Amino acid sequence: MKMLIFAIIIFLLIKLFFFILLTNNKKLLFLKNFAITNLSSITASVSMFFFIPWLKRMTGLRFSASKWSLFAALAVLVIVESIFYCKFEKEIKKYRIIIIVILVNLMAVGFSSPFAVHTGGHRRSPRISCTSNLKQIGLSLKQYAMDYDDYFPDKSGPLGFEKLRSIGYLTEHRIFNCPSCKVPKVEGNQKLNNKIVGYVYRSGLRENDDHDQSKTPLAWDRPTNHEDYGNVLFMDGHVKGFKGKNWMEQAGVKK
Repeated sequence: MKMLIFAIIIFLLIKLFFFILLTNNKKLLFLKNFAITNLSSITASVSMFFFIPWLKRMTGLRFSASKWSLFAALAVLVIVESIFYCKFEKEIKKYRIIIIVILVNLMAVGFSSPFAVHTGGHRRSPRISCTSNLKQIGLSLKQYAMDYDDYFPDKSGPLGFEKLRSIGYLTEHRIFNCPSCKVPKVEGNQKLNNKIVGYVYRSGLRENDDHDQSKTPLAWDRPTNHEDYGNVLFMDGHVKGFKGKNWMEQAGVKK
C-alpha cells in the first residue's frame, strides 16, 4: 500500500514537472488548479476502471476487462484534464492543450509505472513462493502416507510438520514458513514450532478416506500471512489461492 501511494505521488510530481516544462502560462501551474484537475480526473478514471468489469458481468460479453479498464481510465483521465485545462488556459490553442495533456500523462505513466509494477510484483512474488512451499509439503505428506499405511502425520500444526522434518521427508526449515512472514533465525536441527512455522496442518486424515480430495484442505496459510489472501493445499496435492477477507470460508477451511 505504501509503495502504491508513493507511485501515485511520483505520478503527480512528474506531471507537474512536465507541465512546467511544456507550458509557459502560470495559470496551468497554480497548485489549486493542478489539484482540482487531477482530483477530478483521477476520480473519474478510477470510477471507469471499476465500471468496465461491472459492465462485463452485467452484459456477459467476452473481452479483456483489465485491458479495456486501463484504456478507458486513461482516456477519461485525458478528456477530463483537457476540459479543465482548456477552461483555465485561454491563450494556448485547445488542440495544443490536448496534445500537452496526452504527452504529460503518457510520460508520467511511463516514469511512475515501475513503482506500481514493483508494488504488484512485491505481493505476487511471496504468494508464488508460498504456493511452491505448500506443493513441496504436499509431496512430502504423500510420501509419508505411502510409507505409513495411507496415514498422514497424526499431530496437527507444527508437530505434524515436525514429523516430516525429523524423519527426513522434508528437512528444510524455510519450506515450512511463508515467505511473507518474518521469523527468528533457525539454528541447526531446531524443532519446528509456532514461531518458525507459517502454515496450519490438519491431522486426522487418511489417503484412502472417502473424501473428495480435490476439495479437502490439508494445509494452508495462517490468516496473517497475506492481506485478504491465502493459499490452500488440498489432499490431492494441488494448491489454490483464494482472495478476499473470507478466503478460508471459500476454501472450506474450518477456523
